[in-house]
Amino acid sequence: MCGLGAVAFKGENFYAFPEMRIGVEIALTFAVLIPLIVMARFVDKRPLTTIGFGPPRLFDLLTGTIIGALIFAAPLGVLVAVGAATFEPDLALFATSALALALITCFFNVVTQEVLVRSYMFQELWSKSDVVGQSE
Repeated sequence: MCGLGAVAFKGENFYAFPEMRIGVEIALTFAVLIPLIVMARFVDKRPLTTIGFGPPRLFDLLTGTIIGALIFAAPLGVLVAVGAATFEPDLALFATSALALALITCFFNVVTQEVLVRSYMFQELWSKSDVVGQSE
């Protein structure tokens, strides 16, 4: 079977190649962003600020980052406190390239999720609930 996707380029384990992993995440981000921008701007006639493309709000960014870190750290803290996990970093094995790959991949994945779910879908559901609420 001949395919034009990522598997055709690097085989079944295409995701093990860093350049493919980043490429797939970036491609998926744009595959979601472009239709959402077209739908919001040209079909729904809404400004792009309604899907999160407004001026950056530093307070919201910092608050979300801190809350997200706490949500991640709280269960880990409980596991360490009850002895179910230990924290023993081995910095001799630390690789900055692996960290960079993870951060880039996560960034594009998070952008995709946020724009798709929290911006466009949420806005559509919110506007539909307003219409339903007004008709009752």
